[in-house]
Order: sequence, then C-alpha cells, then structure tokens
Amino acid sequence: MTTNWSTVSPVLGSLLVFACLGAGVCCTAAAGPLVPYIADVKDAGGALALAPSARIVADDASLTPLAGVLADEIAQLTGRRPAVAQGPAAPGDIELALDKALVGEAYRLTVSDKAVVSAGAYAGAAAGTATLLQLLDARANPPP
Repeated sequence: MTTNWSTVSPVLGSLLVFACLGAGVCCTAAAGPLVPYIADVKDAGGALALAPSARIVADDASLTPLAGVLADEIAQLTGRRPAVAQGPAAPGDIELALDKALVGEAYRLTVSDKAVVSAGAYAGAAAGTATLLQLLDARANPPP
C-alpha cells in the first residue's frame, strides 16, 4: 500500500541518538525497539514533519549515493521521493554529514528544524539512516 504524501506528515520526534554498532542486539529506546543498538537517546520532545519540499542533502559527495538510497526508501514509505541535493541543508531537510569526531561506525541522529545524520564514515551514516527510517516508519505507519 502506498501512502499519499499530501495527507500524511511523517513526524520525527526531536531527539538525539548516539549509536554504536557491534552489539548485534536491539534496544528499547523512547521511540521503541531500534536496530542497530542505540547506546544513548535524549528525547527533547519536539517534532519535525517531512513536507513535500523536504530534500535529502549530502554535505559530502561520498554520501550522495546514500542520499539516493534514503530517498528511495522514504518513497517506499510515503509514496513521494524527496529530491537529493548536495550542499547546505535548509530547515525541513534531512542532512547526511561526515563528522571526524565520530569513530568507526558510530553515528549521531539529531532532529530539530531538520534531521541530521552525522557519522565518521559512510557505514555509520547508513546505520543512522536505518534508525531514521524506523522512526519515520513508526509515525507514518502506526501499528493497528
């Protein structure tokens, strides 16, 4: 079943997620069970609705292919594929960013006026997008 983007505003809670891969188990975070294992979640209580104008923005060219994959996966959930761009993200966008302070496959997901997946490398960013999709899916497709 395809969800009509114009009638559903997928919402991500305003939160900060730190994850560390390697544990091979899921944990229960404020948003529910998430995979990969979430080492720390801080829920700030806000929300971000993904508007039809939302883009997936890669701050580094090496993340552009991942931005395309994420856009395709969001299209599977919502029926609308966000545009993929490179450069600075605007409010309402999903940004994929590299952060040398994050080591290995660690990532950080921050949701405020935009969602930002920061990671030290491509693999960490991919894991961060998996978490983001689970949060988006939980809001767009609530259980019966």
